[in-house]
Formats: sequence, C-alpha cells, structure tokens
Amino acid sequence: MKKNKTSQAKIANNTKWANKNIDRVKVYKQRYKNKTKDHNRTLVQNLKKTNPCKICGETRFYCLDFHHRNPDTKKDTVCNLIRHGYSTEIVLAEINKCDIICSNCHRKEHTNTYKYLTKKARYVLELKQKSCCSKCGLSVPECLDFHHINDNKTNGIGAMLRNKNISLENIKSEIAKCIIVCSNCHREIHNKEN
Repeated sequence: MKKNKTSQAKIANNTKWANKNIDRVKVYKQRYKNKTKDHNRTLVQNLKKTNPCKICGETRFYCLDFHHRNPDTKKDTVCNLIRHGYSTEIVLAEINKCDIICSNCHRKEHTNTYKYLTKKARYVLELKQKSCCSKCGLSVPECLDFHHINDNKTNGIGAMLRNKNISLENIKSEIAKCIIVCSNCHREIHNKEN
C-alpha cells in the first residue's frame, strides 16, 4: 500500500512541476521526439540497405519505398509516421504490413487507368509515352519524372497539373526547364545533391 501512495505522490509532484515548467516540458518532449525520429530514420535506412526491391532487385536504398500489401490496413506512410515522431513500435508495426520495393515498381503497382485525365494531364502522359529516362533509358510512362536542370524552378509539374488555374502553356514552359528521368534516377540525382 505504501508503494502505491508513494507512486501517486510522485505523479502529483511531477504534474505540479510540469504545470509550472511548461516551456521546459515542451523542450524535453521535442528533444525526445527528435531522438525518436533520428532513431527511426536510421532503422529504416538500415532496413533498406539490407533488403533489395522485392520485384526487380534494385539495391540503391534511397530508391526504395515501403509498399502496403493491403491498403485497408494502412495507418499512414512509414515516412509520415517518422516525420510526425511516432514511436519505433508503431513504425515497425506499419513496416510489417509492407514490402520493400523501388520507386519505379511502386509507381507501377499504383498505376490508375488513364480514362479520366484532364487535357493538361493527357498532354503530360503523351509526352512521357514518347520519352524515356535520360539516365537509364527506362520507358515506362508512370515511372517518369520531370527533373529541373537549373535553379529556376517555378513549380513542380505535378503541383501545376493539380492547380486548375495554371494553363497548359505554363506547364509546357515549366517542362522546357526539365529533363525526363525515371523515379529511381531522380532520387539518385537528388541523393547526390545532398
């Protein structure tokens, strides 16, 4: 019985201290959250470094994604769980619902039918269908990205497609600043920049 009273007293004292030191508590919580994020990022990177793409065998860890086998069980993307500071247990539980596959294979898994495209999206798709990755030669349209070759990027092409106020001419102008690369090569380019 004494032990229980002592525990309750500690909790009460801790609560009083926390209420008096709100700013310090925020700092401690943020510090803990950042440590958790760093730990989970390292964990995920190590998993990717030791597990190639289940479909094609791609081994560049920065090209690998976690693909949910059953979308109905998906809480969130592994990346978002880490970004928001979820515990390692929650991140691992989400990873256990996934296969590790490369970005290109992931895009193929999630390809939708093309029958409901806007005029702008149809233009971009047709351009991709006539193109291939300028780095590796892959010619699968759903795997192709537009990589800005200079620092004069106004907007990402995907964001421009979603914005109803941006014209096809503006999109064409932005595409002129780009090269076409597959998603895996795009990640490699940005990985080398970092």
